[in-house]
Amino acid sequence: MDQLTKPEDAGKPPDGIVSRWLLELALADKKEKDWRKDTQRIIDIFRAESKKTDGKETNTAFNILWSNVETLRPALYNSLPTPDVRRRFRDQDPLGKEVAEILERALSFSVENYDFDCALGGAVLDRLLGGRGVARVRYVPYFQPIEGGEEIVYQEVKVELVDWDDFRVSPVTKWSEATWIAYRHRPTRKECVEQFGEEIGNEIPLSGDIEGVSDKDVDLSVFKRAEVWEILDKQDRQTVWICPQYKRQPLKIEPDKLKLEQFFDCPRPLYAADDTHGLTPVPDFKLYETLANELDRVTERIKRIIKAIKVVGVYAGNVTEISALYEQDDNKLIPASDMAAFLEKGGLGNAIWMAPVEDHVKVLMQLYQYRESVKAAIWEITGIADVMRGVSNAQETLGAQQIKANWGTMRIQRSQKEVQRFARDLICLMAEVIANHFNERTLSMMTGLQYPTAMEKQQIAMLQQQAQQMAQTGQQIELPPEFAEMAAKPSWDEIMAVLRDDLLRSYKVDIETDSTISAQLQMEQENITELLAGVVQFAQGIGPLVMQGIMPIEAAKSMLLAAVRRFKLGSEVEDELDKIQMPPPREDPQAQIEKAKLQLKEKETESKLAIEQQKMQHEDARFGAEMQMEGQRMAHEERMQEGELLKQRGAIIAQQQKSRPAEL
Repeated sequence: MDQLTKPEDAGKPPDGIVSRWLLELALADKKEKDWRKDTQRIIDIFRAESKKTDGKETNTAFNILWSNVETLRPALYNSLPTPDVRRRFRDQDPLGKEVAEILERALSFSVENYDFDCALGGAVLDRLLGGRGVARVRYVPYFQPIEGGEEIVYQEVKVELVDWDDFRVSPVTKWSEATWIAYRHRPTRKECVEQFGEEIGNEIPLSGDIEGVSDKDVDLSVFKRAEVWEILDKQDRQTVWICPQYKRQPLKIEPDKLKLEQFFDCPRPLYAADDTHGLTPVPDFKLYETLANELDRVTERIKRIIKAIKVVGVYAGNVTEISALYEQDDNKLIPASDMAAFLEKGGLGNAIWMAPVEDHVKVLMQLYQYRESVKAAIWEITGIADVMRGVSNAQETLGAQQIKANWGTMRIQRSQKEVQRFARDLICLMAEVIANHFNERTLSMMTGLQYPTAMEKQQIAMLQQQAQQMAQTGQQIELPPEFAEMAAKPSWDEIMAVLRDDLLRSYKVDIETDSTISAQLQMEQENITELLAGVVQFAQGIGPLVMQGIMPIEAAKSMLLAAVRRFKLGSEVEDELDKIQMPPPREDPQAQIEKAKLQLKEKETESKLAIEQQKMQHEDARFGAEMQMEGQRMAHEERMQEGELLKQRGAIIAQQQKSRPAEL
């Protein structure tokens, strides 16, 4: 077929679509054909599979590939990454903080529960063997039937390893230029029917003959599988499913379901070597394969020479006891039947002639030394230091061993960072799927966080307003304490609005991962210890400058936070450090003394005034009591005078009454 200028040149739909994509896959296969052969051969060597050499089946004599891979695997990845989601800008943003916490908890749950470790570890192994490791993100919703349809009851996002031979990418020079990627699947007949429907699923040809099983004995369709390609077309943002043996039409064409910003559901793969001339991987083993073959040849020669080094020889035939001599145990003697024969030969030593082995031993020692030099050359190419392999020389100083360890780790730092980048990109894709598709029900179950809805917040606000109005009239209404907490939180509607908006989400949160290497984690722990000591020294040195007003408090906080963020102590630590405020100015000690004296004088004056006031109150009370007593005395005297007057008047009246009858 001539080269195409546009997809329609492959033919009219629907068969033209299949023809176009089969041509695309053929071009990708052609470009990576040699690499796939090399990778399969390298995997066979790693697994110690037998191979044919000159018509004979042989195994790898010295499997340096297995040794190197098993040394590098834990150096590149052996710790499950922990998602680290935080606000992109460290300003006061309660909504952004809540969104970051939800994403971090959901990602942590997904990473720990959906075998993220196995997928990432498998990708690292593929990268060490074939030079490329691929993993993809899967979105799995669970439905339950309801009246009139179905509803989502739960959702998952997980990472799956893609086999190195089941991945294709458009033949371009850079990953950013890739227009399509493809995954190969091998579904059974039942899976074909479930995914593509009864009509197409039953027409898809199956392949995979079973050795030793005839179609007369059993239905081979039970064991056969189809070859199906899932093609992610970035230009049209759609997924095309085709079967090379079913060229009538595509099995299915799906629109973009995940709604990912970069469309592809896998990040840029793990590559062993940076090559700006294309995306065809370069396995590490290819770089030292010649030396590995030489190592095998040397090891084979060593084995043959060791086999040739034997305690063998010839002896005089007339001394029959010599043949049984080497079959006896320790401290066993054999009687001589013909002593004259021994005496004739001049003793036992003269009756035996041993095969010489000195030359073989010399060659063997030279081969051992040569093999060590070949191994050293291989480790020099791969950058695997002896310290990384647990080998140490007692005569070396600690400084020499540290230098070797530092340079050894420096050689693989790029690969370590590449694995960390790959893990971060996978987690970012998982976060994007969670933000685009998970509902608040799933997020609440995963994270254990509870937020009110917009309607609930509105109702709470109305109740609080009514309570305030009634409080003004003297009627106190106590609302539940949870209302204040719920009113302060953002609603699910606000959170989901940020999650669903790609641009707003990118402004609000930043997603990273912590280290995936245990050795680096230990180094970071040591660095954190030094950081804490440095923070104390920083506070002691900068504190006086801040107190004297020479350095602003905000500048000191910025310097401190810039150092702390490099060590990822957590958002809680940064939040608390961000709350540092300027302490009240410290007064001069002499001023403090004068102030204390003034306060004492004021207290003395207040005490004197209080005493004088008490005296005045006492005098007032005494004067009041005297006045009261004087009043009582005067009242008594008045009463006495009135009594005397009454007596005198009574006497006058009595006198008058006595004298009145006389007058009558």
